Amino acid sequence: MQHPSVTISSDFVSICMPDGTSGTMPVSQWSRLAAASPEQLADFYLCDEGIHWPQLNEDISYDCILRGGENRSGLYALFMHLNWIKVSAIARQLGISQSLMAQYVSGTKKPSAERLAQIEACLHSFASELAAVKLTC
Repeated sequence: MQHPSVTISSDFVSICMPDGTSGTMPVSQWSRLAAASPEQLADFYLCDEGIHWPQLNEDISYDCILRGGENRSGLYALFMHLNWIKVSAIARQLGISQSLMAQYVSGTKKPSAERLAQIEACLHSFASELAAVKLTC
């Protein structure tokens, strides 16, 4: 896949796809991007489905940018609230690609009821593991 050209400023993320379609999304719609330094915003790489900022643990699909960043999922709110849980770790645990999980979180793809139940079960499993931790001196 040929990647789009990408322009990132402190205010907007813009892409121009190889077929000529383009889109712009306000950085302010994504709390991690909005709080990022210029250096953090500049530290990104492109994958087949979108843009990944490793320092920020943020993934945004090209489709989402083409729509202007709207329609984020409930998963997005969850991962923003519990920002210490890494989307990539959940994807690995479920055996799915990080980019697919990022699409679920960004709202560009909607998980099936079965997949949503798997994500929920994974989160509950992590919570159970944490609850079982016994620390000693």
